[in-house]
Amino acid sequence: MQNSAKKIKILGIAVALVAVVAALVYLFKPKATHAENFKWGTAVSDRYLEPVHVLAANFILPDGVSVGASDFGAEIDMPVSGEWSVGNGSMGSDPCPLPEKLYVDWLSLSERLWYKGVFKLPVEEINTIYEQLKGKQLILGLAAKGGVVLWINGTAGKKQVASFKANAYQPNWEGMYPNGKETEDEFIDRVYAKLDAGERNELDFRQSLNNQKPVNGIFTGIYEFITAQEVDGQLMMIARKYKDTLGLMTAPELVSGLVQGDRIRLSWKSNIYTPSGDTSSTPKQHELAISTKLVKKGKLAKLMKKGMPKLTASYHSERLTEEGKDLFYRVLKYYLANSTDLLIRNSVDKYHDPLVYEVNDFEINGDSFYEIVIFPDLPKPQYMKKVYYHSRHLFNFLELHELNY
Repeated sequence: MQNSAKKIKILGIAVALVAVVAALVYLFKPKATHAENFKWGTAVSDRYLEPVHVLAANFILPDGVSVGASDFGAEIDMPVSGEWSVGNGSMGSDPCPLPEKLYVDWLSLSERLWYKGVFKLPVEEINTIYEQLKGKQLILGLAAKGGVVLWINGTAGKKQVASFKANAYQPNWEGMYPNGKETEDEFIDRVYAKLDAGERNELDFRQSLNNQKPVNGIFTGIYEFITAQEVDGQLMMIARKYKDTLGLMTAPELVSGLVQGDRIRLSWKSNIYTPSGDTSSTPKQHELAISTKLVKKGKLAKLMKKGMPKLTASYHSERLTEEGKDLFYRVLKYYLANSTDLLIRNSVDKYHDPLVYEVNDFEINGDSFYEIVIFPDLPKPQYMKKVYYHSRHLFNFLELHELNY
């Protein structure tokens, strides 16, 4: 009897020990990781006017293996020039776990700055969304000011899953290319030159005048032609470089055939000028146009070629001179070509309506404007569009929300 009790006691202790061991194994067992394998491709993209050149874009797997994002340049030292959130890249790979980290190192060509960073990815969220979207691809977006975005693209849609901010840094250029003959600036210029010409020209246009550097005293860049008119016997050209406006002395042949909105490659220099035949005048510094070349016709030139609508004026202001009326006519044509208003666009492009424009005096808080009312010259006009003019904005009409009052 005693032996039986002893055996039962020993058995109970053994069972308890097994239970304790099992509990310890359960408690201290490493947590399972999401080790499911997927087929996933990669791509890198940039924004229009924020082109990048990628040095490295690597997805790091849970086991530490690094998978490089594919095809971020069609050839060596090419910029990405891919559509934002689409980019260049592949759609498949051998099945493997989705990444848990991201390493990127790139050059922002528009800023001439380098960025890099290592980022921990939201692994569980990425796995969940990848399954929901029936994922096929991880797409990177690299932007100016160090912006990094990650999307999942799948047969069921596309979704942004993470965004980060990389830090700017200055690379050790000699360490990167110890045997190279290029300076860093020469390298950036060479890669920049591989951008699409249209994007290069738009980036050039958006540079401020203060950032332009002359070569042998001559400035060259992309400008928007506004007008040319005689001032005190001298033909003057007015051109715009993004937010900066420039007035230059010019020769008639340099502005022949140009209309407002045309993009031109303009070369100019500062010059000492004395009015012809006026020896008593003090010489002054003026900007002198040296050459112009049409780069891209503007919307006004295209509309004039297609056919400008018949325009009839109706003036209800005694302040307007003949020169003012002529200016309004020119500004109106530019407005009709460039307006994004759907009624105007349909009237001009689709229906080719003849138009009436009425000019009225208008005042806000003691400030004098003109109100221009545009409507189809039809028995029952379908709309009346109001825009405004102020001498502070010589060559543009203003929408109501643009008035300062």
